[in-house]
Amino acid sequence: MSHQLEKMEVYKRAMKLASQIVLMTDDIRPFRLGEQMASSAVSIASNISEGSERSPKDFIRFLDYSRGSASELYTQIQIAILANRYDLEWLKARAVEALEIKSMLFAFQLQLKKRLE
Repeated sequence: MSHQLEKMEVYKRAMKLASQIVLMTDDIRPFRLGEQMASSAVSIASNISEGSERSPKDFIRFLDYSRGSASELYTQIQIAILANRYDLEWLKARAVEALEIKSMLFAFQLQLKKRLE
């Protein structure tokens, strides 16, 4: 099963979110929280990409990894919000985006599972 990543909306949104998070993490203190946020954000898109090169069953599994990374990022953003570590509205918008990407990944997984049946 071949997937053209550049045409996948969920992949494009994951890439954009990752780039936004990576650009702002230098401003997050403690640095470890920023590093974790960047790592989680990058993992969302990376796992979509890696999974797309695997079998359909493995792709579904890698989308699970992406969903897990989106959940991690959402939690890390919530921590940054509570700790007042960056612009509140900017962080809230990124949290919403992480949840939307997570939902898109779930829907995509369901589509792939139906194709396998």
